[in-house]
Amino acid sequence: MGRQHQADHRKHDLLGQHLRSISKIPLLTAAEEINLARMVQRGRALEALSETLEARTAQGPIPTEALALEAGITIQELKRQLKAAKRAKERMINANLRLVVTIAKRYGNSLLELDDLIQEGNLGLIKAVDRYDPTRGYKFSTYAYWWIRESITRGIAKHGRTVRLPVHIIEILIKLQKSQRLLHQKLKRNPTLHEIAEGTGRSLTEVREVLQSAQAPISLDSKTGENDDQELLELIASNLDPTDAPTILELMKRDVHKALNQVTKPEKDLLMMRHGIECPDELSLSAAARKMGITRDSARGIERRASQSIAKLSSHMKDYIFP
Repeated sequence: MGRQHQADHRKHDLLGQHLRSISKIPLLTAAEEINLARMVQRGRALEALSETLEARTAQGPIPTEALALEAGITIQELKRQLKAAKRAKERMINANLRLVVTIAKRYGNSLLELDDLIQEGNLGLIKAVDRYDPTRGYKFSTYAYWWIRESITRGIAKHGRTVRLPVHIIEILIKLQKSQRLLHQKLKRNPTLHEIAEGTGRSLTEVREVLQSAQAPISLDSKTGENDDQELLELIASNLDPTDAPTILELMKRDVHKALNQVTKPEKDLLMMRHGIECPDELSLSAAARKMGITRDSARGIERRASQSIAKLSSHMKDYIFP
């Protein structure tokens, strides 16, 4: 028992050191973010070109000289671009580690320890950096939120269970989740098992057995997360394919606009300009005020009311606007 306590204490100390360390890393400006993302994109393009050449020749790794020739640049420039891409990726990852911690803490009551949740979230962050396209008009943190959240929830489903579920059970759970959400929206309450069975075209017995098989070690309707606002069923399996970046962008866009539609038009316009949503750049409060034809004080009041309105929304929508 003493050894376990010491191990837990060391683990807690290491986590504390990590959190203190990342808190000192400066955040990126919008211009830095775009510039670094372009470097990463260029590096990914060169890697893709190398893979294409390798598949075409079927002779193993492509020599640097051949890759430079195919890319139409010198060997020195090729090395410079690849090195710049690597450094840019590291900077983008490091500057957003705090975002991972913020999201991971929402799942603090799950079956994984916080450091494990952070580790899962970091994997999602890395994917986000690799796939981010700055020309889409979204801030990186807004885009990365999807990848981090999906990586954490899938990690909980995959690793946080005493009993691993067969794939076909996971697939059924996805359908039950979808039916549960649709019925909840329609009925304005949590549906019964019988209603979920009817909604999915499955027998009551099958629905009950599938849910029971997924209950160990805690119930599917147990609340999880920092705000106790999410059910475990939502965490077991998501019907979003994390490799499908266009799908993520569409869902993200839908949720952002759903959140913004809860506020007045002036509040919506101001938030979109202030946070660079579907805008080339983030605008200062003064610049946004000038564009709207109002005073800076009026703009500040609108932003304050909008912040209060957004704060009342569900946590994942709020994070898009104020990550």
